[in-house]
Amino acid sequence: MEFAIYDEEKGFWYIRTPSRVLPRAALLQNGDIVPLAAVQNYDETE
Repeated sequence: MEFAIYDEEKGFWYIRTPSRVLPRAALLQNGDIVPLAAVQNYDETE
């Protein structure tokens, strides 16, 4: 991991990695690493 920012409101980390496949992603509370597109419209109320 090259860089990380924690989003307190949503409860996950935005990360940047050296991977060419997934250079920017989100690390969810359950440990899943997903593309940023998967969390763009994330809403805890759903």
